[in-house]
Amino acid sequence: TDDDGNNNSAASYSYAYNPNFIKLTSTIPTNGIEVTNLNQNLFAYFSQGIAKGTGNITIFEDVGTVVETIDVTSAQITINGSELQVNPTNNLSPGKSFYVLIDDGAIALQSNGSIVFPGLGNASNWFFNTQADTTPPEIISFSPPEGTVNVLPNTPIVVTYSEPIQAG
Repeated sequence: TDDDGNNNSAASYSYAYNPNFIKLTSTIPTNGIEVTNLNQNLFAYFSQGIAKGTGNITIFEDVGTVVETIDVTSAQITINGSELQVNPTNNLSPGKSFYVLIDDGAIALQSNGSIVFPGLGNASNWFFNTQADTTPPEIISFSPPEGTVNVLPNTPIVVTYSEPIQAG
C-alpha cells in the first residue's frame, strides 16, 4: 500500500532460494577498482558451494590481448566452498586494464555437478585496473665495484637495478 492508501499487488515481490542456480556474488579485485598489489590472486565468490567443471578462466588486457588462459582443472585454480581462487602464472603488468572471462560450465554446483555456472562472457562483468609503477629503479650494485683501480679498458661495466629497465 502506498502513502495514498492504494494497494498495488504488482509492487509485491517474493524471492525464493533456487538450489539449482549458481550466482556470482562478488569478486576480488572488485569491478572497476585500481589494484596496487600486482602479484595478488584473483577471487570469485558464488551463492553456493562450487566445484571444478570443464573449461577455462581467461585473463585479458583491456585491448583484447590474452594474458593467460587457465584450465579450471589445473592447480592454479583452487576452490574452497563457494570461493574460487585464480593464481595467475605471472604478476599483472602495472598501469593496465584487465578483465576476466569464465567459460560456461567451468564452474559446477558442488552438490550436483550437472548444474553449471553459465559463465562470464562479457568484459564488463569482472574488470579492474592495475596501478602504474611510479617508483624509479634504484642501483643495487656496480661491477667493477665503485673505487676499483687499475681496471682494464675493455672490462665490461655492469649495473644491477632493483627492477627491470628498458632503454628510452
